Formats: sequence, C-alpha cells, structure tokens
Amino acid sequence: MTSKISRNYMLYSSVREIWENLIETYSMKKDSIACYDIESKIFNSRQRTLSLTKYYGLKMCKVNSIGYTELVETGRIFKFLHGLNSKYDPIRVQILDKEKLPSLSKSWRILDVLQMTKTYQGYLLQALWKGENS
Repeated sequence: MTSKISRNYMLYSSVREIWENLIETYSMKKDSIACYDIESKIFNSRQRTLSLTKYYGLKMCKVNSIGYTELVETGRIFKFLHGLNSKYDPIRVQILDKEKLPSLSKSWRILDVLQMTKTYQGYLLQALWKGENS
C-alpha cells in the first residue's frame, strides 16, 4: 500500500475494517477493468495470419465468453431499468443497490410482482369503498 493510500486507513480500529474497505473501494475497479479489457479484445481482434479455426477459437474462448456474457447481461439490465417510467424509480434504486445485480428476468419479475400487488391493493380499496357507500 502506498503512503498516499495508507493515510486514509490510519484511523481504522482493525485490520478487518481496513480489508473490508479496501475490497469495497477497489474491487469494482477490477471488474470494470476486466470488462473493458474483454470488450477491447473482442472488438479489436482481427484474423490477420490466424487460421479461421484459431480466429473463431479466440472469439469463443470460455473465459472471454463468460466475462462478455456477464458484461452484456449487465448492459441489458441497465438499459431495461433506465427505460422504465419514473413511477418505478424507488424499486429501480433497490434493484441497483443489491450486492449482486439480479438477472434481467429477475429484475422484470420483481417489478411485475410489485405492479400486481399494487393493482390488487387498488381493487381491494375500490371494493371496500363501494361496500361502505352501499
């Protein structure tokens, strides 16, 4: 740890607190760097002197494909949440605040259940209102 960084951690009471803060602070940067690296490799790769099979193999590399699939899925979730109407802002924030981002289908399901619950509550209120006014 450099002296510039260590100054920020001098007042922590335990090594555990230091490590937890370091992980929280710097782990996201590693993920972003890894995702950027994968995206760059895929975007910038060219066949050049490679055989067709080797070039295809680069595109299908299991490590790259897993990372890239996660990157694409995260992008799809962000685009889906971004496009929601403003009435969903509170639940959007809750979804984005989760330790692990739920899949696109789970994100949709959370919103769908919330919508069904609100619709059902609306019907109950209408029925109660009609019952009191009869």
